[in-house]
Amino acid sequence: MRIIVDTGDYFYSNAGDLAMLQVSVERLRELWPEASIEVITRDPAGLARYCPGTRPLSWRGRDIWLNCELLPHRVARLLPRSLRTPSQLRRQSPRLHASALRTRLRLTGVDAKEFEEFFAALEGADLFVLTGAGGFTDHTVGWDHPVLETLAYAHDRGILTAIFGQGFGPLSDRRTLDRAKEVLPRVPLIALRERLTSMPVLDAMGVSDERILITGDDAVSKAYAAAPAQLGDGLGVNLRVAKSSGFSPQFIGQLRPVLQSLSERFAAPMVPVPIARPGDSDAIRELLTGIDDESDGGQSLDSPDAVIAQVGRCRTLITGAYHAAVFALSQGIPVVALVKTPYFRGKMTGLADQFGAGCEVVSLTDRAAPEHVAAAALRAWTNADVLRPTLLDAASRQALASHEAYQKLARIYRRRKASPGRRALIDWNRTPSRGNTPVRPAERV
Repeated sequence: MRIIVDTGDYFYSNAGDLAMLQVSVERLRELWPEASIEVITRDPAGLARYCPGTRPLSWRGRDIWLNCELLPHRVARLLPRSLRTPSQLRRQSPRLHASALRTRLRLTGVDAKEFEEFFAALEGADLFVLTGAGGFTDHTVGWDHPVLETLAYAHDRGILTAIFGQGFGPLSDRRTLDRAKEVLPRVPLIALRERLTSMPVLDAMGVSDERILITGDDAVSKAYAAAPAQLGDGLGVNLRVAKSSGFSPQFIGQLRPVLQSLSERFAAPMVPVPIARPGDSDAIRELLTGIDDESDGGQSLDSPDAVIAQVGRCRTLITGAYHAAVFALSQGIPVVALVKTPYFRGKMTGLADQFGAGCEVVSLTDRAAPEHVAAAALRAWTNADVLRPTLLDAASRQALASHEAYQKLARIYRRRKASPGRRALIDWNRTPSRGNTPVRPAERV
């Protein structure tokens, strides 16, 4: 059996996306111990370190497959309109497209090895799995389109597809929406990490409720398994300075005195919890200026396990990064989630919906934001012991739901293998009629 896995981070610089990849590979290996698992990557050495036993599949090979121009413009314009662009030819006649691409690469002197390896893997795959990420949003269109085209090709080839731990939206990009409406309703199993933002997006894309499960984030199970016996004594801190978060470098100066005052009030060390490196670490180091000038901002925490263990030192976490909150809540540690943009508001409110009390979302769009952060942190710190059992129970349910979603994938695969002929495989993948039954969590698996 041959399995291809796609992921949200090809460089393994995001501890959250990497944790989800590790969980997915582990579960796929449990289900199919003899399978060849190939992961699309831009860092083969990193893949060997974090997911030993898997095989690297070149990201560049797919990039060539999707984006290489086949003919000079003066020649392409002589073809029928339906065959002028690589995407049109690839969709209508994939074998002809591959043959033309080989010729083009040979004539231009480009090494075709990475393309050949990718295309051979895709042609021979039995299963294509997309692991979780905060994708299919207006911030990720460069990632969305290669993923959608790969899913579409897999469907056309009768390859089983599945998506796990995924978040959707906000999404208004028309080109992405149009292609997603063609592709995503054909995916037999989509496991979501939250319902509030993602479900309306999938509904607008025409994805049937029968294909959707609400499981929570795949990384929940990894952090839950590492939960310490009791709460720590640290105040965890994270800040994501990026266009998607809306936090600018100037905001660090506004937040620093608030966090340092809380640290002094609680007599608690500030614990760096970076998710995206080096960006998060740089911002955290700035937050700690004057209270811990020797800190590297968590830059040395170079694996999901290391970050999760760091979170385990905390009693409360204040964060602008989604997966820092996932790692904390899954260990029974209450969170104050900082949001400023619709994108992060959707992520954090969805997470709060999954965990309930213990995840307080604070909007930082008004001048009173520092006071709101301080008040929320005081509530979280004071009530941490009371909140912990409820948070751990929510994490346990999500970990089970996520695990059972993979079990459902195995059942779908067995059902497909038992169906005679490729026509049966493709027919099974039709979108069923939509019903009025509400989507439920793990019980629907």
